[in-house]
Amino acid sequence: MDKLPLEKVLPHRAPMILLSDYDPDSFSEEEVSASVTVTDGDVFYDAALEGVPASVALEYMAQTVACYVGLVQVRNGRDPRIGFVLGSRKIDITIPVFKKGARYGIRARLLFTDDAFASFETVITDADGGVVASGILNAFQPEDPYAHVSP
Repeated sequence: MDKLPLEKVLPHRAPMILLSDYDPDSFSEEEVSASVTVTDGDVFYDAALEGVPASVALEYMAQTVACYVGLVQVRNGRDPRIGFVLGSRKIDITIPVFKKGARYGIRARLLFTDDAFASFETVITDADGGVVASGILNAFQPEDPYAHVSP
C-alpha cells in the first residue's frame, strides 16, 4: 500500500492531528509505528514547559492506534471511522514533558480484537530508543459512532 497522508488515515483534522508521521513499512497485521516531533506550533505546546505536557502521551498513543485502524480500513477499501478509547491500564510515563525539537517514536501493537473492541500495547520512545511512556489502551469502534455520543 502506498503511503497516505495522515489526513487520509486518521479520523482527525488539523490542529488535532498530533502525529508528525507514520512508517508505512512498519504496518503489519499486528502493528504500526508513528512519530511526533514537538514544535512550538503544537496545539498542546506550553511555552513555560518548553514542550508538551507528558499527559498528552495518552493522545499520542491513541492516535497511533487510530493510525493502525485507519490503515486497516483503507486497505479493506473503507474510510477511517471515529473510535473511542474506553480505558487504559499499566500506563507508565517517565518524563514530565515532551521537549521542543525532540522526536519521539510511538508503536501500537494489537493484542486482541473482536472487530468493534480491541486492546493495544503502546510504547513511546525517545531518540535514543529509551522508553518514555507505555501502556495498554482499550478501544471501541462501533459501526455508527454517532449513535454513542450525546448531541
